[in-house]
Parts: sequence; C-alpha cells; structure tokens
Amino acid sequence: MGERWPAVRFVNIFVVRSNERVLIVGGGPVGTITGLKLVRDGIPVTIFDSLPEPAPDHRASTLQPSTLDLLEELDMLPRIHEQGLPSPVFQWRDIPTGEIVEFDYRILADECKHPYVIQLEQHRTIAAALEVAQRYADYELIRSVNVIAIRQSSDGVAADVQFPDGRVETFTGTYLIGCDGGRSIVRKTIGTTFDGFTWPERFNIIATPFDFAQLGFRFRNYCPHPERWVSLIKVPGEDFRGLWRCIFPAKADESDEFVQSDDWIQARFLADPAGAIGEPALRALAAIRDVLGLDYAGIDFGIDAAGDVVVFEANATMIVLPPGPEPIWAYRRAPVARVIDAARAMLRARAAVRR
Repeated sequence: MGERWPAVRFVNIFVVRSNERVLIVGGGPVGTITGLKLVRDGIPVTIFDSLPEPAPDHRASTLQPSTLDLLEELDMLPRIHEQGLPSPVFQWRDIPTGEIVEFDYRILADECKHPYVIQLEQHRTIAAALEVAQRYADYELIRSVNVIAIRQSSDGVAADVQFPDGRVETFTGTYLIGCDGGRSIVRKTIGTTFDGFTWPERFNIIATPFDFAQLGFRFRNYCPHPERWVSLIKVPGEDFRGLWRCIFPAKADESDEFVQSDDWIQARFLADPAGAIGEPALRALAAIRDVLGLDYAGIDFGIDAAGDVVVFEANATMIVLPPGPEPIWAYRRAPVARVIDAARAMLRARAAVRR
C-alpha cells in the first residue's frame, strides 16, 4: 500500500511576505509539530526543509506517554493510533544471566492520559502532523530548499532561501526557530555553541520481518551486555505487516565494509555462541556431537523461525583453512587456531598410542 503525503499548501514564491509570520528552519518532527502548535494558536508559520519529502529511513520510532499527551492536544492521535503499535511493556533481557525484567507503563495511569508508548516511524509522525496542518491556510511548507543565511534587526528576522534552480529569495518574519539538526545554520549564525563530545560507538541497524514476539520478546526490548548489547524494536514497516529493528554496537576501529559484511556477523557468533543462537540450540549441537562419537567433526546447521536447529550436514570431513594476514580476518584467528591445535593434539595422541 503506497503512502500519499498530505497536500500541505506550497507557497507561491512571488507572494509578498508578511513579517508577522514565524519562520521555522527544518521540517522534521520538531519543526512540523512546532509549526502546527503555532498555527493552531493563530500564528502564521512558514517552514523550510531541504528534503523533497520526509526520509523513510531508520530514525526515531518511539512516542513516549508525555509526547502522546501533547500530540492529543494537536489532534494528531487518531492517525498515530491507526498506524502505530501500542506498547505498554518494555522488556530488559540480560544477556550474561538470561534474567528478564519488564517495566509496565500502565502503572503511570494516574500520572498521564496515555500510559504506554506507540511505535511509529518518524516519517509517519511527520505525516500525521502535516495531515492536520493542511486544515490551516497559514501553515506554509516549502521543500527542497536550503536556508543559506539568517539575520535579525529591530524590525524582525530575515532568511535567505535558495531554491533548486539556484535563485535566492528572502523571507521575513517576527521570529525564527531553528529545528535544523546537528549542523544547524541557525545555531551557528547566532553563535550558540553545542558543547560536548561524541561517543566512539557506532551502531549497526538490521531490519527483519522475523517475528521475535514468538520467542517471548515485547515490541520494545533492550538486551544489555558489556560489549555485545542489542536493542530490539518493532515498528509497523512500509507494508504495515511489522518490521523488527535490531541495533548492535560496532567498534570505532571497525570499517564500514566489515561491519556490513557476513564476516562481522560470524565474528559476533564466535565471540558468544550462546548469546547468538541460545543455550537450547547449543545443547542440541552438543547432542549431535555426542551421537557422532568422533574426535573431530563439523556440523553445518541453521536456526529456523522457531529457534530450532536445522542440520544440513554433520561428518568428519570439514576443511578449516588458516586465515590470511589481512586485518579483516582477525576475528577468525583464535577459533581457527583452537581447531588446528585440537586436531594436532588428537593426531599426536593417536600416534603415541600406536607406538
């Protein structure tokens, strides 16, 4: 089912601009919702955004109880409830111990009107705001433009806006609000610093239609671990059939190529097999090993949707090649060395017996 963006009025660039307006730089959720609040209070707004439409990528996806209270005042909740996934429980699943703790938002029933969160992609939250905004003639949104300069005087504010064809037009208003993110031209122009530091962590986000709820997960889950934590969140997905976002930490010294490769996934598995496939699967593999009764064997297997082990091959002829010297193969060196050492020890033991 394709989505149609609300037909918010795109202004004629030759109209004379009234400086009674509030100008907003940035048409993300903060900019569009701020504009909606203002126009509902009788204040005309003009919003500028560089994108032709909201980006449907993996951005924010959780609307908290206090946010839902605010959005109700703006008449956005009908659409948000229609498209979003209510989630009253947040699950904390400790990887090292296996302990599961759940936090129930419903205990906040006396503190807020909406004691739950709603899982909804950011671009759909923006769409809900624009759907309401199209009722107001004084809500103006101009897309595919860049605000290249701003200034203020005793008479108000002005913004120079560059259009895709290169021409620049000046818009004036009473106030200007910067909602233009981390590289904000508004913040830089007025000299406001953004002190702090950047964590060295990066994140790898993998989306899958596999339904983790059948394994006991909630719509919002965090699985802590000193090095290999996982955040698991369900969102509606483009077809509204459900999509699970799996967020993993990536080390600062790992290249983008490696982090996006199958080798990165294998490295995580080798570092913690039980955390990757679960203790029941490991016990099943151990049972297969015992049935084989071999000193050395290899098992080619997979995990199905129910978490069960599917064996493709199990025998004594498994070739293990030493990894090359390149850094990308570093994760394989320790486990491969253990395999080779075990095979050599087995051969020495057998040779000693024959003597």
